[in-house]
Amino acid sequence: EGGISLNQYSLWRDQHDPRALVSQPTPDMPFLIGFTSGTTGIPKAFIRSHASWTASFAVSHIEFGTDENTHVFLPGPLSHGLSLYAAVETLNAGGSVTIEPTFDAAYMMNIARAGRANSIVAAPTLLDLMIDAAAPISTISKITTAGAKLSPALRLKLQRVFPRARITEYYGASELSFVSVARSDENCPPESVGRVFQGVEIKIVDGVVWVKSAMLSNGYVGPTDGSGFRVDEDWTTVGDRGLLDAHGFLTLIGRDGDMIITGGLNVYPAEVEAVVADIPGVNEIFVTGEPDERWGQVVTAVIATTSHIHIKLLQQACAQHLTPHKHPRRWYVINAFKHTASGKIDRADVLGKLRSKTLKALA
Repeated sequence: EGGISLNQYSLWRDQHDPRALVSQPTPDMPFLIGFTSGTTGIPKAFIRSHASWTASFAVSHIEFGTDENTHVFLPGPLSHGLSLYAAVETLNAGGSVTIEPTFDAAYMMNIARAGRANSIVAAPTLLDLMIDAAAPISTISKITTAGAKLSPALRLKLQRVFPRARITEYYGASELSFVSVARSDENCPPESVGRVFQGVEIKIVDGVVWVKSAMLSNGYVGPTDGSGFRVDEDWTTVGDRGLLDAHGFLTLIGRDGDMIITGGLNVYPAEVEAVVADIPGVNEIFVTGEPDERWGQVVTAVIATTSHIHIKLLQQACAQHLTPHKHPRRWYVINAFKHTASGKIDRADVLGKLRSKTLKALA
């Protein structure tokens, strides 16, 4: 008494079943709303649709060879797009994933050494922390990295620690997905971010990299300051500047807003960083412009190093590879940079230290 009949219960269940409230997804519906890394400003919320992620799966399978036999190890957090995409891509292909809630370099290397994983996906910063002084591991066949350019020194360390691994680095953006790819088994120039990714078209207009593909985002959530993602018919850009050589390899030289104007001449930090990063003992490099009464701005370099580097060595390298107006006039040294969750140098932290004059000048 006071109960309900089976028919009444079935009707109630159908009306209140949460699954009945979920509409079937369409290709244009949002699949993911994430945030940009905020490298050059306040992070923006971007939208990726079901169709754009499906398109990404199709082409990344070709470039990365992810399949049901892939067991990927992710040292980085799922809040980082590199790790999140690798996890979903691998599971979509029928493979398996190992994820750890916190990062401990020695523990991560023990996982890699255990032999279950055959692939590692991580930002260069995490890879560098993991493999310091590590013994060779032969069970890893693939290393995939993004978020920053691999330095020549780190590439050599990766090849030593993982002698059987094919190293793949790619360039992309949260708003654009994949743009280019550089693999260790292809003849890619060391300063380049690689050839065009499968399913992508690239063009350079007035020095700016424009991209066309089926993997693009649907833009940002809410109003923005007009920087970042821009659309011109089917082509989009996030303001990165670059060059395409005769063989189709892309080299990045900076981003809108990063440019330093010194004595009326333009300098992109990435050009200077690429030269200084090759100098032995330089672990990481950050280049920016500081205000100056005579020059407007002066090129300023902050290097992270744990060894003593003489300023003449740095100046000689710049003299060999850069025109004079691109040479840093101010040099600072730091033991290590603070990094964002995505593994990039925390620009705001470095700029704050420069403004407060708490960095040690290199003399």
